[in-house]
Amino acid sequence: MTWELGKKGPQQHDPPLLFNLEQDPSEKYNVADKHPEAIAKIKQAIDTHRAGVKEVPSQLEARIEKTE
Repeated sequence: MTWELGKKGPQQHDPPLLFNLEQDPSEKYNVADKHPEAIAKIKQAIDTHRAGVKEVPSQLEARIEKTE
C-alpha cells in the first residue's frame, strides 16, 4: 500500500468522525451522532489549535525553487 497523503491531502469530516475503539477497532461504525458532547469538545479543541497556529512558508517548496 502506497501512502499518498501528499497527493490527495487529508480528508475533512464535518462533523468529525468518532469511533469506540474498544468495541470497534476497525473503525467501521461512526458514533458521532450519539455523542454530541464529545464532538463539541473536539470542535473546540480544533478551533483553539487553529487560533494558535501561524502559517509559515513551505520549506519544501523553497528548496524546490532554489534547485530549479
